[in-house]
Amino acid sequence: DVRMLIGAKLLTEAQTYADGVYTPAKTAYDTASAALEVSATEENQNAYYAAEVALDKAVRGINDRTAFLDLMRYLGQHF
Repeated sequence: DVRMLIGAKLLTEAQTYADGVYTPAKTAYDTASAALEVSATEENQNAYYAAEVALDKAVRGINDRTAFLDLMRYLGQHF
């Protein structure tokens, strides 16, 4: 069934995104946050802000992919 193949491909791409984009961004954010708690230097603040922006972008990417998967699931159930 073509729908299953498309669904499997979408899930694989979502996992690749999570592993390649979200996880590194979350790790960088956690590291920067911990460094800022230890020492609130300008360098640590800048690293924290950059990591926060990257994580926000990664989360938006996950939300976009989730919304698309939800749409595909809906179409599969109703058509």
